[in-house]
Amino acid sequence: MVLAPLMISIIMIVAFFLWEKRIPRETAAMFVLLFQMPGCLRSPIVWLYSPPHIWFYPNFAVLIAITLTPFLWWGAMFTMYTTLWQQVYQWSAMRAAAHMIPLSALSFLVSMTGSLSTSVSPKWLILAGQFMTIIACLLLSFDTGPEKYWQFALPGFSLGSAGCQLMYMHTNIAIFKATPPAMAGTIGAIFNGTLQLGSAIGLAIVSSLEISVETTHGGFTKYYGRAAVFYLFIGVITVQALAILIFYRVQPSINDETLSASTEDVVGEKCAEVHIENGKVC
Repeated sequence: MVLAPLMISIIMIVAFFLWEKRIPRETAAMFVLLFQMPGCLRSPIVWLYSPPHIWFYPNFAVLIAITLTPFLWWGAMFTMYTTLWQQVYQWSAMRAAAHMIPLSALSFLVSMTGSLSTSVSPKWLILAGQFMTIIACLLLSFDTGPEKYWQFALPGFSLGSAGCQLMYMHTNIAIFKATPPAMAGTIGAIFNGTLQLGSAIGLAIVSSLEISVETTHGGFTKYYGRAAVFYLFIGVITVQALAILIFYRVQPSINDETLSASTEDVVGEKCAEVHIENGKVC
């Protein structure tokens, strides 16, 4: 009784998007996504309005998929490690906060790399960030005790935070390069909404996975549940990296094409004016 409605709904969603792509944009319906923040019964219900044709801009869909990860990774690090350090290792809040500094310091430094996108395609910068985050998760999966902070946690935090900042920044740049300036407001709303959506839903998944593993592998004081979370991150980010590698197409920015077309129109109008006034062919 459950499978039939599920399959029909999936087919209808796909058919809806295909139909909306064929009709004029002016008459296209708005795609509505309704969700509520998990774990917060009184949180306002959020509506996301997204014209379906937006999802068919080159590279847009794959870039939005990448956007689900950065805030989720940072949120998972803060929630997992603050509870581990304070409740299991009995560290003070000040000591735990001091050991979190590499997360913020490295992301701040990498935030200054925006100009790299003018000489290097965002595709390769995003892939570099994903590779760094995968290595970070692999290191953090071995951080099984307080004595291993300098050996595994510190390099893991540094690489992971730098990688997530690369993904966040250059996905942002790539999305606006792939879409027309007239859609900037809508694109920005979808981008920021996806960041929050990934964090909200992802933290619920991560917490459930950690608790379920801890139930059968030694409890909250053991590291097995947290290691399982990092294995999940490795799998998800690897799939996203393959999607970027296969489906992302390096191409001229729509903004550049629009600017070029606008310049040609202005030159053509000036030539027409000169032709009319002087009787000469421009």
